[in-house]
Parts: sequence; structure tokens; C-alpha cells
Amino acid sequence: LIQRGADGVLGAALYQQAGLIEVPTVQALLDTCRVLDAQPVLAGPRIAVVTNSASPGTLAVAALNRVGLDASVADNRLDWRANDADYRRAIGDTLARPDVDGVMVIFAPPLPSHAGVMGASVDAAASGGTKPVVAVLIGSTDGPVSPGSSVPGFAFPEQAADALSKSLAYGRWLATEAAVSPIESRPVDPRRAAGIIASILSDRAAAHEAQPRPESEPKTVTVDVDDAAELLAAYGIHMPPTASSSHADAADTADRLGYPVAVKAVRRSHGRSAEAGVALDLADFDDVADAVATMRASLGADADVVVVQRMVAPGVDVRVQCKHDARLGVIVNVGYGGIDADLIGDRSSRLAPLSPASALAMLTETKVGEALHGAGIDSSPLVDVIVQAAQLGAEQHDIDELDLNPVVVSADGALVTDATITLLDRPHEDGPLRRLG
Repeated sequence: LIQRGADGVLGAALYQQAGLIEVPTVQALLDTCRVLDAQPVLAGPRIAVVTNSASPGTLAVAALNRVGLDASVADNRLDWRANDADYRRAIGDTLARPDVDGVMVIFAPPLPSHAGVMGASVDAAASGGTKPVVAVLIGSTDGPVSPGSSVPGFAFPEQAADALSKSLAYGRWLATEAAVSPIESRPVDPRRAAGIIASILSDRAAAHEAQPRPESEPKTVTVDVDDAAELLAAYGIHMPPTASSSHADAADTADRLGYPVAVKAVRRSHGRSAEAGVALDLADFDDVADAVATMRASLGADADVVVVQRMVAPGVDVRVQCKHDARLGVIVNVGYGGIDADLIGDRSSRLAPLSPASALAMLTETKVGEALHGAGIDSSPLVDVIVQAAQLGAEQHDIDELDLNPVVVSADGALVTDATITLLDRPHEDGPLRRLG
């Protein structure tokens, strides 16, 4: 367990993938340690509250729901007259329910002097169970519910709820990312990818030597769409038939690729219109010629070169982004895609390389997983794209950034319709000190 010390996304990605648990305070660290040390790991979100008082039970349910658990008060009919036998029976019956993953016990003593009397009964009822039990003995302090007990007691339900939420997050990690080897990807042709990158960097170096540029000019190289498609294909990541073209030859290029097509200016403005540099669902030669003319009138020289691409079936737009970090390697981000991806801010992060389990876990942490499920679309083609993109970024060290946005996921699979790849020659770099593998 750790308190946040690294910066933002990088720290979160490392912590999440390594199974470390972030806590905001030392008190939360101690609370979480007490639960994980003494109780089984929480396997699901359903928490039942066993209580002899309605008000503390209501507060406990609210605290549990607030941290993402699914809580309700157990129907055990306890009240202020409940004795040791009543509590033991209520806890035992609740733990036996198949729709309960964990139990929070609350005891509100009828008299202040009775605050600690129920601890031994709670301990006996929870002993030997496979589901976590925590207790709030109102009027008592933090610690075991009775001397030597394995049931952690808390002064307030909010502390117990937060510790249970951390136990659930750890349980989910154990069941997914921890259970699989970190590398299960399938390199298709890494030598081919390395050759493409070397050729691009060599051409740039030759051009720079022939015509020196100012030192202030960026050292990164942006890969054109034709090379990007080849580079992605080397790792089994597919684009629909795509080609760059001069504005004058765009309609002929569309005839060759087959209709319907999309036409996109290489340099375009924000938006999805021909005036902004994006025209979709063009059905024939004349449609393409008209769209390119509109782009030229609106964008001028920025529409001198366009990308012509065969249209794909509509689906869920996803962004898969890999960024090189000098300290950690490649950070992989996944979330909703499209022109407003940065504004939406839907993102989950990990370190490359990734296992399929890690990629799938990333989807569940974003709105993408829910959108795919709601649309009845199989997520496995997208999982494969994420794994392969992460491996491409991790193995080809000269890739500075790989931005696939959007990847359109539909019943036809996961196709990359736009890719921005930038290279940075790192001939003497040994890589970060810490690599997953």
C-alpha cells in the first residue's frame, strides 16, 4: 500500500498494473492493512449491513455506496434488545446468502457502558468464513473487536467502507491482471516494422543534411498515412483500404479503393465537415471531386494533400494512445475516441507491454466497455488492437507517440481509421530502468 507520490497518470498507471493500492492518508493505509491482513479479500461489491439501529445503518449504507459498493441493510430484524445469540444468528445467516459478498456489522449499545460487549459474538460469528467482515462498535475505538480477534473494528462506518472498497479493487486485480502472464501478445513482423522506421528516419536525416534546418525545429518525424498503415499492419493492426493523394488525383484514388469513401485533408481544422477537411460517405467520383473542391476553397494549401479511405461500418469510437516516457517506458491510454476525445477525458492507463487481461481491465475502467456491452459488440478485437499497439510502442523504441483515434469498433471488428505516429531517433538509448516483462 502506498500514498500517492508519483505524478498523475504515470504513477497511477504503474500502481494499478503492479497491484499496489493507493490511499490518501496514513489513517486510510492502516485501516486498509487491518482489513486485508485479517479478512478474506472482497470478491464482489455486494455488502450487507447487520445492525440493531436504523440510523447508523442508513449512514453505513450511504458510506458504502459512496465508495462504489452495492450496500443494503440486511433483513435481520435486530433492535436495541438484540443479544449475543441474535447477533451470531444474524451474521451467520447473512454470510450464508449467495447474494452477499461481505458484511459490515454495526452495534449501537443501549447504554454507553455496553459498547464493547458484542465484540466476542461478532468474532465468533465471523470465524472461519470466506467473506470479509468488518464491524463498527459505536462508542469503541479502532482495533480488533475483541482481544486477539481477526475482525477489525472501526469507530466510524466511513473508515470501514473505504477499506472495503480498497479490498474489492485488490480482489479484482488478483482475479484479472495478476492471474495472467504480462506478455501474451503475438508479434507479426517486428523486423518489418523496424525496417520501415529506419527507412523513414534515414530519409529525414538525408533531407536534413541536404538542407539544414534551424536547431529549434522539432526533432520528431510524423509518419505519413501510407507508412503508418504498413507499420500498423506489421503488428496485426488493420486500417481499411487507405491512401494519400494529391487533391487533383483524389477522385481517381477513390475509384481505385472502392466506394463509399471518406476524404480527409492531411491538415484540417476542428469539425466533421468538408469545410473543416472531413467528408464522409462519398458515393462516387463526382461526390469526391465536389468535396475536395470545398476543402480547397475553405482550407487552401492545407488541402493540397488528402487521405482517401474506404468507409467502415459505424460503431463505437475508441482512442488508443501510446506515449514514450524516459523513466517508465511506454504509457498506454485507452478511452472514448473522436474529435472530442481530449474534452471527454475518458481514460485508463497502463504500462506497455500489456496482457489481454490488462487491456480488458482498461475497458472496464472507462465508458468504452459499457458502450460496447450496450451495443452488443464483442470487445475482443479491440483488446487485440490495444495489446498489439502496446507491443509496437514497447518494441520499437524510436516511436515517440502512437495515437490511434478513432479505432471504430463494430460487429466487423476493430479498424483504425486515423493514426498519428511520430518518431524520434534514439540510437543510443538503452530504455528506461524499469520495464515490465
